[in-house]
Amino acid sequence: MFSYSPAPDAGPESWALVSDRFVLVVELEAARVLRLWQTMCETDATLEALLELLAAGGVRTIPDFALVELVDAPTGSIAIALRGRGRAELGGTTGRHLSGKGAGTWLEASAQSIAEMTVGLRGEEPGPVRLPIGRGVVRTEQVHWGVPLPRVEPAEQDVLVPDWAADLVPSAPAAGMIASAGSPDAAEELDDNTILGRRHGGAPLGDADEATVLGTRRATAPGYVLRFAPGQELTVAATTVVGRAPRASAGTAIHALPSPRKEVSSRHAELRPTPEGLLVCDLGSTNGTRVFPAGAQAVELRGEEFTLHPGDRIDFGDGNVAEVSVTG
Repeated sequence: MFSYSPAPDAGPESWALVSDRFVLVVELEAARVLRLWQTMCETDATLEALLELLAAGGVRTIPDFALVELVDAPTGSIAIALRGRGRAELGGTTGRHLSGKGAGTWLEASAQSIAEMTVGLRGEEPGPVRLPIGRGVVRTEQVHWGVPLPRVEPAEQDVLVPDWAADLVPSAPAAGMIASAGSPDAAEELDDNTILGRRHGGAPLGDADEATVLGTRRATAPGYVLRFAPGQELTVAATTVVGRAPRASAGTAIHALPSPRKEVSSRHAELRPTPEGLLVCDLGSTNGTRVFPAGAQAVELRGEEFTLHPGDRIDFGDGNVAEVSVTG
């Protein structure tokens, strides 16, 4: 995840733009920043296209900037373009410092095995106060990747008990208030799979009364496995985004697919285990996602969803073909 340091002395037109594959720190008016952001979010966006936009007004009007493209997530490979005050501090097997100072148009470079980096228009160390940014636009002059956020210890809070409640003893829940229909042990604790308010016999829920059962459990989804080439498997136990260079977000796992011909988009598809099967959703990929239900015709997904079952196959492109099975 990226983070940034709120900079009260940053220029009013200094922005950091973070998309799934690019990060750009630039000093520019908001209208042009919006156009750059829209281009960065396109599935087939390229470094060259962003550089053309930055140079749209001619060489004399090119702003200072630092632009990075995530080329290959598994190897930590990136492409960099810098101009003027644009800087990049790279950490990994070999630390590097790059600057766009003195470049006629911009400086281009590449690097691999990057473990962390600081990109922006200033050369300061990451500050003690930083905020996370997963994807979006913020006003700052510097962003960081791979640098852990400062740990904030929670403040201790005293629990105030009013005098009149000091001698009260909490009463136990009424017998049967939290119980599972047909399984007394299935709902001992309430969590995200608990349904509150199901009625005996499946009747519609109105006002809760003695016929209401609290704590009935939803059916849980099994885990699924995508089996690619011999020895290559992807276990899908939670929502997972696959692609050429997917970026992690809260509550979502990622898995990078090799794609030397770039047939696989950076964020190609989302996989979600459900009680009914493995739900695959094409995320508007450039070349689409093909699914092969057992005993049925193939279906091509373009921004659509499809539920797969054990024995079905899925093709993400560039030879990434897998068969669906259930874990265990």
